[in-house]
Amino acid sequence: MSSTNLTAVRMEVMRRRWTLKESTASAGRRRRNRSR
Repeated sequence: MSSTNLTAVRMEVMRRRWTLKESTASAGRRRRNRSR
């Protein structure tokens, strides 16, 4: 259970980082890290 939870959290973090990087590269230089 601990291993599955860790993997799920890492996958979510990686996906969120990818989405944030794509959003920033697309048109988020003014908000930088103020997306949410």
